[in-house]
Amino acid sequence: MSKINFISFLLLNLFAFQFLGAVHPEARDYNAPLTENEKANIRYIITTLANTSTIGLAFYQKKLQQAGNNVDHVHPLKFLGYIFSDPKLKSDVPRIASMPWNRFANDMGESLGKAYQRENLKPEYIHEFAKQIGVPYESIQSYFQQRQWVSLIQALSGR
Repeated sequence: MSKINFISFLLLNLFAFQFLGAVHPEARDYNAPLTENEKANIRYIITTLANTSTIGLAFYQKKLQQAGNNVDHVHPLKFLGYIFSDPKLKSDVPRIASMPWNRFANDMGESLGKAYQRENLKPEYIHEFAKQIGVPYESIQSYFQQRQWVSLIQALSGR
């Protein structure tokens, strides 16, 4: 195995964990307000991903998993709404390296997909989400209609 292939293999295995913890979409209540603890865990996830090298994230794996577990019950629109309505977190998102970004975006996409399957992405939630993050509803509506979850997250992040 070449050195480059070995490093790629190692990095992929380091990121075989989920940043967002175990997924329990049936327990995700959109109307539940975020607690200070949930906000702190979301901030930790985003700032750690944005400010740590891809290789360095291996040292934060356990803490990232714990933070993810602490917010796994949060509705995905509440999670994203908090990130994209906070100027500091919003500016951190584009700084996340490509490998952890892809994992994060795919995990969030999966979470949104499960919420959709459970009819937990109601139009009123999407309208409120758009208002919270300061974008016109029409600019994100098609992503929800076409179930393009990762594209939505990429568009919101400016990637």
